[in-house]
Amino acid sequence: MSKHLPPSPTDNGGRDDLGRFGPHNSFGVGNRRLNQRVQQIRAALLEAVSADDVRAATRMMVKLAVAGDRAAFAELLDRTIGKPVASDLLQRIERLEQLLDNPESE
Repeated sequence: MSKHLPPSPTDNGGRDDLGRFGPHNSFGVGNRRLNQRVQQIRAALLEAVSADDVRAATRMMVKLAVAGDRAAFAELLDRTIGKPVASDLLQRIERLEQLLDNPESE
């Protein structure tokens, strides 16, 4: 298991003196315009699509899935019951928790 290095005392992680993202940080202030544009597009899409449109599209997806369209079937299951997860996920999480509690047990 690799050891984590302590943070560098000279590296501020792209943040200013108050801990906020700085102007050249990729998560900083400069991305607000892009975020505003995405919000405008999302609002336009929500305005253009009605609940009846979604119901009709869902009915079409169900018809396609029942007719044997594997992509429609997979999408339908992903949207209704969620994507499949690894069957050993709980065991992997428990092992990681053990390693966090006792790193020498590796």
